[in-house]
Amino acid sequence: MKYMEAKGYRAFVLKYRISEQSYPNPQEDLTLAIKYIRANAKEYGIAPNKVIAIGSSVGGHLCASQAALHEELSKSVCSQIEDENYLNKIKNISAKPDALCLCYPVISFVDSPHEGSALNLVGEDEKLRKELYAESLVNESYPPTFIWTCEDDISVPPRNSVVMSEALKKANVKHELHMYETGGHGCALAFSTSAKNWTSQMIKFMNGI
Repeated sequence: MKYMEAKGYRAFVLKYRISEQSYPNPQEDLTLAIKYIRANAKEYGIAPNKVIAIGSSVGGHLCASQAALHEELSKSVCSQIEDENYLNKIKNISAKPDALCLCYPVISFVDSPHEGSALNLVGEDEKLRKELYAESLVNESYPPTFIWTCEDDISVPPRNSVVMSEALKKANVKHELHMYETGGHGCALAFSTSAKNWTSQMIKFMNGI
């Protein structure tokens, strides 16, 4: 958050619900957060059409699925809001991110999956697992996406990032994939690894959109 703000962005951290078989709670929390940010853009001094969703590990899957499922998630969230004034304020605001940054992301729940993430989100529901393949949700209207991972990640296989990049390429979506030699999983800003430049490369990508 501090890094993004130092680079001229206004940063927000989302604390979202995650527990066994928690879908769609995390996605609904992100949906509401994006709507809130856009609804209060003037107060925060931000451009409502330049909202980036950054997610790491299973948070990467959260952001990747949000970009595709935002319309149905928006309907679901709005149906639960009892405050009519607040509902009128946010119901017509898009919950689609304008760009994504996926950090060593969980993408597939079958091809090289991170089983713990799959169990937490959808349990043993095989149908839902297939529906939430992030790479299968990509289409030509998907937002520009920056992806990075480390080749020595033994928690979430780097293959997840590769299949997402392939899906984006097939759909002609602007994106970049960066594979770093070292860093493992959960290295965050990665200052002591070969992934240390991911932040500057990501900012360059975002500033170029």
